[in-house]
Amino acid sequence: MKKEIKKEIMKLKLVAGTTSFLIVFFMFITLGGGFSFAEEKEIVEQIQDEDFMVLNLNESYNERSDVFSGLEDKIQAKSVLIWDMTEGINLFSVNEDLSLPLASITKVMTALVALENSSPETEILIKADFMNQYGSGGFFVNDRWELLDILDGALTSSNNDAAFAAGSIVGALNFTNSGNHVSGNISFVSEMNRRSLQLGMNQTHFLNTTGLDENEFLSGADGSAYDVLKLFKYVIKNHPELLDSTRESSIRRSSLNGNVRVFDNTNRNIHNIPRLIGSKTGFTDLAGGNLTVAYEPVIGKPVIVVVLGSTFNGRFDDMNILIDSIDKYFN
Repeated sequence: MKKEIKKEIMKLKLVAGTTSFLIVFFMFITLGGGFSFAEEKEIVEQIQDEDFMVLNLNESYNERSDVFSGLEDKIQAKSVLIWDMTEGINLFSVNEDLSLPLASITKVMTALVALENSSPETEILIKADFMNQYGSGGFFVNDRWELLDILDGALTSSNNDAAFAAGSIVGALNFTNSGNHVSGNISFVSEMNRRSLQLGMNQTHFLNTTGLDENEFLSGADGSAYDVLKLFKYVIKNHPELLDSTRESSIRRSSLNGNVRVFDNTNRNIHNIPRLIGSKTGFTDLAGGNLTVAYEPVIGKPVIVVVLGSTFNGRFDDMNILIDSIDKYFN
């Protein structure tokens, strides 16, 4: 019986820590724990030995954390977050709660809402007015695409026409009574905002499906690095297929009409990232350079890295610096 009591006391110590434990332990003895002096001495010695090990673990953790020291002076981004998914801890961050323009990282939410409300095989008919988005192209009017293929194009090459088309058609099919694709797109964006609140992305707001700036003063979407983390965590856990194509340098997809389209990855650093799970780039005049990457620095230890408000080239430089520090932390 006393052996079991000692085990429970040691468990208490592990949970509460030394100071809290000693208070409870001596209260226990005072109230008549039934231990002999020798047994009390044995438990105290076990605690002291354990404290030494815990202290060493803490020292080891602090030494590993030192690899992130001074990183904020080496990067160009306004906001950064490194998240250890296994331990559920913030390894390093700068302004992680600062709301900034998201640019094309918006398309991850566009893809999520589209896939959660339509089947991957849903037919997306390309209309002429879907092809007016800045910085895109490569589609043919009246071409028909399966939803997942067009989402792959939106996420891998950051194709704005693809994101706009997906939002318009899925919105018309699911969120309007008229079936009109113009009102469908508006309703789809409303659903994106509703979904972001459900995911706890409280600093995020979307005005369109692409992330393109609305004008020179108004961004198409705003959110924090912490909100982007929440989105990526959810997608990785529940819809990892959305990010599969972003691991490739380029992908080939065919429309239902037989037209082949090559989508080149906008993340030029994918070959420098080990065990890549997925990534998304973003760039506009208001946003600057954004980049989010999920990968495993060690097998089975996924990490999410968010970079917001850098420059077009600086986002890749920033990510390389951060990944180098992450690798030192884990290895």
